Amino acid sequence: MTLSEGQVAIHGTTAKMRKSIGSAASYGCIRMLNEDIVDLYDRVAVGATVVMTP
Repeated sequence: MTLSEGQVAIHGTTAKMRKSIGSAASYGCIRMLNEDIVDLYDRVAVGATVVMTP
């Protein structure tokens, strides 16, 4: 899912990348478990407000 005019993305990870979840591994991305992305996509409407806090 892409946010903020393409500047930020929420995405799943490969098995190899799972250890990077919660770290500052990339600029502008929020890494989550694939199963959590599927759940989030099913529950959140397009255009919903997203609040990111450090």
